[in-house]
Amino acid sequence: LPLAVGRRSPPLSVAYAVQVYLSINRADLARKEYDRAKRWAEDDLLLQLIEASIGLATGKDGYADAHAFYTEQLANPSLSSPHVLTARGVARLLRGEVAAARSDLEEATSQMGGAPDAETLAAETVAAGLSAKPADAEEFFG
Repeated sequence: LPLAVGRRSPPLSVAYAVQVYLSINRADLARKEYDRAKRWAEDDLLLQLIEASIGLATGKDGYADAHAFYTEQLANPSLSSPHVLTARGVARLLRGEVAAARSDLEEATSQMGGAPDAETLAAETVAAGLSAKPADAEEFFG
């Protein structure tokens, strides 16, 4: 399986390789690919997303990198979207910030016209299960 991308591969090919490595639980290889790409494309937005993805998969630094990345993206109106809100909500869930996560997920659902996508719905279900009233999760299974 020739997953190694070249020394100066475009960030998109690096992102694909990293996602493949993360999907097969090889965060070590994902980190190597990221580190190699970071040497020549330090400030690339896609590389920041890759770093956040690795952080989410490994729990690095209490998910601080992922949380900071998604918060920064939401501050930019041209990059903000319900999908970024969902991603930050997931990062917040992983950090144990259930109330803040629920707020992000509710906002994402609102921006989707009240019909959340599967990812947002799954995150909302987890958030409801982790809340002070886990019975709230029952509404998502009805």
